[in-house]
Amino acid sequence: MKPYIKKSIAAWLFAASPLAAAELFELPIPSPESEVDYPEPAGSTHDTVAVLTDDAIRIIGTPIRIPSEGVTTFEWSADGKAFFATKGGSLLWIPVDGGEQKVLASGWDWVRSPKPSPDGKQVLFVSYKHDVGRRICVLELDGNSPVRQYVSGHEPVWSENGQSILFEEYGSDGPRLYQLDPDTGESRPYTPHPFFKGMRVHDIETSPDGRTQVVSSDSGLHLFDVESQKVHQLTDGIFYEDKVSFSPDGKCIVFRQQRIDPKMGRVDPSVVEFNLDTRRMRTISDKAQQAAFAPKSFHIQLLNLRC
Repeated sequence: MKPYIKKSIAAWLFAASPLAAAELFELPIPSPESEVDYPEPAGSTHDTVAVLTDDAIRIIGTPIRIPSEGVTTFEWSADGKAFFATKGGSLLWIPVDGGEQKVLASGWDWVRSPKPSPDGKQVLFVSYKHDVGRRICVLELDGNSPVRQYVSGHEPVWSENGQSILFEEYGSDGPRLYQLDPDTGESRPYTPHPFFKGMRVHDIETSPDGRTQVVSSDSGLHLFDVESQKVHQLTDGIFYEDKVSFSPDGKCIVFRQQRIDPKMGRVDPSVVEFNLDTRRMRTISDKAQQAAFAPKSFHIQLLNLRC
Protein backbone atom coordinates (compact mmCIF):
# COMPACT_ATOMS: atom_id res chain seq x y z
CA MET A 1 0.00 0.00 0.00
CA LYS A 2 1.40 3.41 -0.96
CA PRO A 3 -0.77 6.18 0.44
CA TYR A 4 0.16 9.79 -0.23
CA ILE A 5 -0.25 11.89 2.92
CA LYS A 6 -1.06 15.55 2.13
CA LYS A 7 1.13 17.96 4.17
CA SER A 8 -0.12 17.38 7.65
CA ILE A 9 -1.63 14.74 9.88
CA ALA A 10 -3.57 11.62 9.04
CA ALA A 11 -5.46 9.08 11.12
CA TRP A 12 -5.26 5.55 9.82
CA LEU A 13 -7.38 2.53 10.67
CA PHE A 14 -4.97 -0.40 10.53
CA ALA A 15 -5.66 -4.05 9.87
CA ALA A 16 -4.32 -5.43 13.14
CA SER A 17 -4.93 -8.45 15.30
CA PRO A 18 -6.97 -7.69 18.44
CA LEU A 19 -3.98 -8.40 20.70
CA ALA A 20 -1.29 -6.74 18.62
CA ALA A 21 0.93 -4.36 20.58
CA ALA A 22 1.19 -0.73 19.50
CA GLU A 23 4.38 -0.24 17.50
CA LEU A 24 6.15 3.08 16.95
CA PHE A 25 8.24 3.53 13.84
CA GLU A 26 10.14 6.34 12.12
CA LEU A 27 9.91 7.16 8.42
CA PRO A 28 11.67 9.81 6.33
CA ILE A 29 9.90 13.08 5.57
CA PRO A 30 8.43 12.79 2.04
CA SER A 31 8.72 15.41 -0.63
CA PRO A 32 5.40 16.81 -1.93
CA GLU A 33 5.34 14.39 -4.85
CA SER A 34 6.76 11.32 -3.11
CA GLU A 35 5.03 8.18 -1.97
CA VAL A 36 5.85 6.41 1.29
CA ASP A 37 5.38 2.77 2.23
CA TYR A 38 3.82 2.56 5.68
CA PRO A 39 4.35 -0.72 7.59
CA GLU A 40 1.16 -2.65 8.26
CA PRO A 41 0.72 -4.87 11.32
CA ALA A 42 -0.22 -8.41 10.38
CA GLY A 43 -3.67 -9.76 11.09
CA SER A 44 -7.18 -10.00 9.78
CA THR A 45 -9.26 -7.64 11.90
CA HIS A 46 -9.39 -3.89 12.27
CA ASP A 47 -9.05 -2.49 15.73
CA THR A 48 -6.63 0.43 16.02
CA VAL A 49 -6.44 4.03 14.94
CA ALA A 50 -2.98 5.61 14.83
CA VAL A 51 -2.12 9.27 14.31
CA LEU A 52 0.65 10.08 11.85
CA THR A 53 2.34 13.46 11.60
CA ASP A 54 4.43 14.92 8.77
CA ASP A 55 6.87 16.44 11.27
CA ALA A 56 8.62 13.08 11.51
CA ILE A 57 6.13 10.78 9.77
CA ARG A 58 5.68 8.48 12.74
CA ILE A 59 2.97 7.10 14.93
CA ILE A 60 2.75 9.30 18.00
CA GLY A 61 1.60 7.81 21.27
CA THR A 62 -0.37 4.61 21.59
CA PRO A 63 -2.90 3.99 18.83
CA ILE A 64 -6.47 4.57 19.93
CA ARG A 65 -8.06 1.22 20.71
CA ILE A 66 -11.50 1.02 19.16
CA PRO A 67 -13.92 -1.88 18.72
CA SER A 68 -13.48 -1.67 14.98
CA GLU A 69 -13.95 -5.28 14.02
CA GLY A 70 -17.37 -4.93 12.50
CA VAL A 71 -17.20 -1.15 12.14
CA THR A 72 -18.97 -0.33 8.88
CA THR A 73 -18.94 3.46 8.46
CA PHE A 74 -17.52 6.49 10.27
CA GLU A 75 -17.32 10.29 10.26
CA TRP A 76 -15.36 12.94 12.14
CA SER A 77 -17.20 15.03 14.71
CA ALA A 78 -17.73 18.67 13.71
CA ASP A 79 -14.89 19.84 16.01
CA GLY A 80 -12.47 17.11 14.89
CA LYS A 81 -12.03 15.79 18.44
CA ALA A 82 -13.82 12.47 17.96
CA PHE A 83 -15.14 9.95 15.46
CA PHE A 84 -18.70 8.77 15.00
CA ALA A 85 -18.62 5.08 14.06
CA THR A 86 -21.29 2.48 13.36
CA LYS A 87 -20.96 -1.10 14.55
CA GLY A 88 -23.80 -3.57 14.30
CA GLY A 89 -26.90 -1.84 15.62
CA SER A 90 -25.04 0.85 17.57
CA LEU A 91 -23.81 4.38 16.94
CA LEU A 92 -20.51 5.02 18.75
CA TRP A 93 -18.64 8.18 19.78
CA ILE A 94 -14.85 7.63 19.93
CA PRO A 95 -12.62 10.47 21.20
CA VAL A 96 -9.32 11.00 19.37
CA ASP A 97 -7.40 11.49 22.63
CA GLY A 98 -8.20 7.95 23.72
CA GLY A 99 -10.83 8.96 26.29
CA GLU A 100 -13.95 7.03 27.17
CA GLN A 101 -16.02 5.77 24.26
CA LYS A 102 -19.77 6.20 24.32
CA VAL A 103 -22.68 4.34 22.78
CA LEU A 104 -24.90 7.18 21.58
CA ALA A 105 -27.76 5.01 20.35
CA SER A 106 -28.44 1.30 19.87
CA GLY A 107 -31.17 -1.29 19.44
CA TRP A 108 -31.31 -1.75 15.66
CA ASP A 109 -30.23 -4.63 13.43
CA TRP A 110 -27.66 -2.29 11.87
CA VAL A 111 -26.70 1.40 11.68
CA ARG A 112 -24.85 3.23 8.85
CA SER A 113 -23.65 6.59 7.52
CA PRO A 114 -23.26 8.98 10.50
CA LYS A 115 -23.08 12.69 9.58
CA PRO A 116 -22.80 15.52 12.14
CA SER A 117 -24.78 18.68 11.43
CA PRO A 118 -22.81 21.80 10.39
CA ASP A 119 -23.23 23.28 13.88
CA GLY A 120 -22.14 20.02 15.54
CA LYS A 121 -25.28 19.77 17.68
CA GLN A 122 -26.91 16.80 15.90
CA VAL A 123 -25.84 13.63 14.14
CA LEU A 124 -27.66 12.06 11.21
CA PHE A 125 -27.55 8.33 10.45
CA VAL A 126 -29.47 5.45 8.85
CA SER A 127 -30.92 2.60 10.92
CA TYR A 128 -32.55 -0.70 10.01
CA LYS A 129 -34.77 -3.02 12.02
CA HIS A 130 -36.49 -6.05 10.53
CA ASP A 131 -39.98 -5.07 11.73
CA VAL A 132 -39.66 -1.39 10.79
CA GLY A 133 -37.29 -1.30 7.84
CA ARG A 134 -34.75 1.36 6.98
CA ARG A 135 -35.12 4.80 8.59
CA ILE A 136 -33.27 8.11 8.45
CA CYS A 137 -32.54 9.14 12.05
CA VAL A 138 -31.42 12.33 13.80
CA LEU A 139 -30.02 12.49 17.33
CA GLU A 140 -29.46 15.65 19.36
CA LEU A 141 -26.04 15.44 21.01
CA ASP A 142 -27.19 17.06 24.25
CA GLY A 143 -27.64 13.61 25.75
CA ASN A 144 -31.24 14.20 26.74
CA SER A 145 -33.22 13.81 23.53
CA PRO A 146 -34.66 10.65 21.94
CA VAL A 147 -33.75 9.60 18.42
CA ARG A 148 -36.07 11.09 15.80
CA GLN A 149 -36.91 8.62 13.02
CA TYR A 150 -38.10 9.64 9.56
CA VAL A 151 -38.66 8.01 6.16
CA SER A 152 -36.62 5.30 4.49
CA GLY A 153 -33.52 6.53 2.64
CA HIS A 154 -29.93 5.91 1.59
CA GLU A 155 -26.73 7.91 2.27
CA PRO A 156 -28.37 11.01 3.83
CA VAL A 157 -26.39 14.25 4.13
CA TRP A 158 -27.12 17.67 5.61
CA SER A 159 -27.77 20.64 3.35
CA GLU A 160 -25.16 23.41 3.46
CA ASN A 161 -27.15 25.37 6.07
CA GLY A 162 -28.14 22.34 8.13
CA GLN A 163 -31.85 23.09 7.68
CA SER A 164 -32.70 20.05 5.57
CA ILE A 165 -31.49 16.54 4.73
CA LEU A 166 -30.76 15.19 1.26
CA PHE A 167 -31.00 11.46 0.59
CA GLU A 168 -31.47 8.88 -2.15
CA GLU A 169 -34.47 6.55 -2.21
CA TYR A 170 -35.81 3.93 -4.61
CA GLY A 171 -39.32 4.36 -6.00
CA SER A 172 -41.44 2.91 -8.78
CA ASP A 173 -39.59 5.09 -11.29
CA GLY A 174 -36.15 4.12 -9.97
CA PRO A 175 -33.76 5.81 -7.52
CA ARG A 176 -33.82 9.57 -7.10
CA LEU A 177 -32.76 12.32 -4.70
CA TYR A 178 -35.11 13.73 -2.07
CA GLN A 179 -35.03 16.62 0.40
CA LEU A 180 -36.33 16.07 3.95
CA ASP A 181 -37.46 18.79 6.36
CA PRO A 182 -36.49 17.46 9.83
CA ASP A 183 -38.94 19.83 11.55
CA THR A 184 -42.03 18.62 9.69
CA GLY A 185 -40.86 15.20 8.52
CA GLU A 186 -42.01 15.98 4.99
CA SER A 187 -39.86 15.01 1.99
CA ARG A 188 -40.04 15.93 -1.69
CA PRO A 189 -38.06 15.18 -4.87
CA TYR A 190 -34.96 17.33 -5.20
CA THR A 191 -32.75 18.31 -8.14
CA PRO A 192 -29.69 20.44 -7.29
CA HIS A 193 -29.59 21.97 -10.81
CA PRO A 194 -31.45 21.41 -14.12
CA PHE A 195 -28.21 19.90 -15.46
CA PHE A 196 -28.80 16.85 -13.26
CA LYS A 197 -32.42 16.27 -14.29
CA GLY A 198 -32.83 12.66 -15.40
CA MET A 199 -29.56 11.55 -13.81
CA ARG A 200 -29.32 9.20 -10.88
CA VAL A 201 -27.76 11.37 -8.16
CA HIS A 202 -26.28 9.31 -5.30
CA ASP A 203 -25.36 12.07 -2.87
CA ILE A 204 -24.15 15.66 -2.53
CA GLU A 205 -21.24 16.90 -0.42
CA THR A 206 -20.87 20.61 0.40
CA SER A 207 -17.53 22.40 0.81
CA PRO A 208 -16.67 23.87 4.23
CA ASP A 209 -17.45 27.42 3.03
CA GLY A 210 -20.76 26.33 1.47
CA ARG A 211 -19.87 27.79 -1.93
CA THR A 212 -19.42 24.58 -3.90
CA GLN A 213 -20.83 21.07 -3.91
CA VAL A 214 -19.61 17.81 -5.37
CA VAL A 215 -22.52 15.88 -6.85
CA SER A 216 -22.11 12.09 -7.22
CA SER A 217 -24.18 10.67 -10.06
CA ASP A 218 -24.20 7.82 -12.56
CA SER A 219 -22.46 10.24 -14.94
CA GLY A 220 -19.50 10.76 -12.59
CA LEU A 221 -18.56 13.49 -10.14
CA HIS A 222 -19.50 17.10 -10.90
CA LEU A 223 -18.45 20.32 -9.17
CA PHE A 224 -21.42 22.64 -8.70
CA ASP A 225 -20.84 26.33 -7.90
CA VAL A 226 -23.79 27.32 -5.72
CA GLU A 227 -23.49 31.07 -6.41
CA SER A 228 -22.87 31.06 -10.18
CA GLN A 229 -24.91 27.86 -10.76
CA LYS A 230 -22.15 26.56 -13.04
CA VAL A 231 -21.43 22.83 -13.28
CA HIS A 232 -18.00 21.35 -14.06
CA GLN A 233 -17.46 17.65 -14.74
CA LEU A 234 -14.68 16.08 -12.66
CA THR A 235 -14.83 12.39 -13.64
CA ASP A 236 -16.34 10.53 -16.58
CA GLY A 237 -18.66 8.05 -14.88
CA ILE A 238 -16.69 4.93 -15.78
CA PHE A 239 -16.52 4.09 -12.06
CA TYR A 240 -19.10 4.30 -9.27
CA GLU A 241 -17.89 7.18 -7.08
CA ASP A 242 -19.31 8.33 -3.75
CA LYS A 243 -18.49 9.14 -0.09
CA VAL A 244 -16.86 12.47 -0.98
CA SER A 245 -15.02 14.48 1.69
CA PHE A 246 -13.65 18.04 1.28
CA SER A 247 -10.35 19.26 2.69
CA PRO A 248 -10.74 22.20 5.13
CA ASP A 249 -9.66 24.73 2.47
CA GLY A 250 -12.06 23.24 -0.10
CA LYS A 251 -9.27 22.70 -2.63
CA CYS A 252 -9.10 18.92 -2.46
CA ILE A 253 -11.51 16.03 -2.13
CA VAL A 254 -11.14 12.35 -1.33
CA PHE A 255 -13.77 9.83 -2.37
CA ARG A 256 -14.47 6.13 -2.84
CA GLN A 257 -14.15 4.71 -6.35
CA GLN A 258 -15.48 1.28 -7.34
CA ARG A 259 -15.31 -0.66 -10.58
CA ILE A 260 -18.65 -1.78 -12.06
CA ASP A 261 -18.72 -5.48 -12.87
CA PRO A 262 -21.65 -6.61 -15.10
CA LYS A 263 -22.26 -9.69 -12.94
CA MET A 264 -20.97 -8.76 -9.48
CA GLY A 265 -21.92 -5.08 -9.34
CA ARG A 266 -19.61 -2.66 -7.49
CA VAL A 267 -16.21 -4.25 -6.74
CA ASP A 268 -12.58 -3.33 -5.96
CA PRO A 269 -13.10 -0.22 -3.79
CA SER A 270 -10.28 2.30 -3.49
CA VAL A 271 -9.86 5.80 -2.08
CA VAL A 272 -8.89 8.56 -4.51
CA GLU A 273 -7.60 12.09 -3.93
CA PHE A 274 -8.61 14.83 -6.42
CA ASN A 275 -7.03 18.30 -6.43
CA LEU A 276 -9.75 20.71 -7.57
CA ASP A 277 -7.23 23.40 -8.57
CA THR A 278 -4.93 21.26 -10.73
CA ARG A 279 -7.54 18.58 -11.62
CA ARG A 280 -4.89 16.03 -10.68
CA MET A 281 -6.17 12.70 -9.37
CA ARG A 282 -4.34 9.89 -7.59
CA THR A 283 -5.20 6.71 -5.71
CA ILE A 284 -4.11 7.00 -2.09
CA SER A 285 -5.26 3.54 -0.98
CA ASP A 286 -6.50 0.48 -2.83
CA LYS A 287 -7.47 -1.26 0.42
CA ALA A 288 -9.90 1.25 1.88
CA GLN A 289 -13.66 1.69 1.71
CA GLN A 290 -13.95 5.25 3.00
CA ALA A 291 -11.85 8.33 3.79
CA ALA A 292 -12.70 11.63 5.45
CA PHE A 293 -10.84 14.87 6.15
CA ALA A 294 -11.05 16.15 9.71
CA PRO A 295 -12.61 19.61 10.17
CA LYS A 296 -10.16 22.52 10.36
CA SER A 297 -7.09 20.35 9.70
CA PHE A 298 -5.68 18.00 7.09
CA HIS A 299 -6.21 14.83 9.13
CA ILE A 300 -7.49 12.01 6.95
CA GLN A 301 -9.04 8.88 8.38
CA LEU A 302 -9.10 5.83 6.16
CA LEU A 303 -11.39 2.89 6.92
CA ASN A 304 -9.94 -0.39 5.68
CA LEU A 305 -12.53 -3.14 5.43
CA ARG A 306 -10.41 -5.59 3.43
CA CYS A 307 -7.32 -7.52 4.52
